[in-house]
Amino acid sequence: MESGTKADSSSGAMGAVFVFGRLIGFFALVGTVTAVLVGVILLPELSRLAQTTYELDVDRAKTADLQGQVDANRRFLEALEEGCPVLYKRLAIHQAAQTPSNENAFGPPVHTSLPPGIIQTPRTPRPDPPDGWVLRTARKLENPSTRRGLLLLAAGVMLAAMFLFAPSSRDGADSPQR
Repeated sequence: MESGTKADSSSGAMGAVFVFGRLIGFFALVGTVTAVLVGVILLPELSRLAQTTYELDVDRAKTADLQGQVDANRRFLEALEEGCPVLYKRLAIHQAAQTPSNENAFGPPVHTSLPPGIIQTPRTPRPDPPDGWVLRTARKLENPSTRRGLLLLAAGVMLAAMFLFAPSSRDGADSPQR
């Protein structure tokens, strides 16, 4: 038998278990580093996307409200009687806060009700602001010092994984020749 080699068959099985354990440890560290990098890079963008989508939905609801008001005003104008001086005076008082010079107005202008048959559309419901643990985490990651710290931590763990789980140079081919 040569020196430095083992003759029993259990050394091959133990070597395979050792290599498998090293692979599991390496992939556990690298997977954690990858998850941190993905979180640092993608979560702030996800937060911005959710905020933009929320603002767009709110703008759509406001636009629907304004379109409903335009339709109600159009129906109101179609239902207006031609030359109704009382209605014109009430509209001037209500809309522009103007009163005739020969009359005294006491208190705020009285709101007029819509003519019969005119239905004003109800207000469009507003969406809820985005929330959830992913978006709360993303807001925390928007701080540059937090991002920098996590990136440095991920780089350190990646280097540790590369050095801790590097293949052993037990072979004679890797060692320098004398």
